[in-house]
Amino acid sequence: MQTTMYETLLQLPLFRGMSTDELSDVLKKVPFEFRNINPGETFIVEGDSCNSFIMLISGSMVSAKSGSKEPFTMYETIDAPYLIEPYSMFGAVNRFTHSYTSKTQVTILVIEKNYMYTELKKYDIFRMNLLNIISKKVQILQADRWDITETSLRERIIMFARNLSDTNTGERHIKIRMETFAKILGETRLNVSKELNSLEDQGLVILKRSEVVIPNIEKC
Repeated sequence: MQTTMYETLLQLPLFRGMSTDELSDVLKKVPFEFRNINPGETFIVEGDSCNSFIMLISGSMVSAKSGSKEPFTMYETIDAPYLIEPYSMFGAVNRFTHSYTSKTQVTILVIEKNYMYTELKKYDIFRMNLLNIISKKVQILQADRWDITETSLRERIIMFARNLSDTNTGERHIKIRMETFAKILGETRLNVSKELNSLEDQGLVILKRSEVVIPNIEKC
């Protein structure tokens, strides 16, 4: 039982690198809440208060986020293990920026934020892991802002999907009208349609009515 727990925790980004003694100490002092979620259940809604570490430890989920100005929605499939929006617990607005729905049967681990201040802060490796996770998110955002050298339409389509993603692999669904896509990309509807059809011919996307499916974004 304990061995399984140790192995589970060591797979999670917050606890990687901890020793067996440190993990034993954490298990004694910090309450861990495990929740099993059935497929199709939305367990976090965009705008919900973010006051706990929530970690996907088994299964797959789908994150969803709608554009703030243009009418489109991006759906991203995310596999375990994954720490959900740790950056949303800090700063001026402590709310989730995406909604999360289980794609398969999933298990999540919940640790209340206050235990970071009372117990988890004592472990250097935990603090460094958390800092590295948040720093990586900031670095990716900064790189995307300055990555303006890719100018072809195809590259802009791919960059659009990647820049809205939180992971580098997996499936994406973009619910968007062709007119909206063209407006965002600064292109004509005809040019965007031709390029998407070319990507579909190469097996990189699947086109549906008002939807672009990217089966494996890492292949684009």
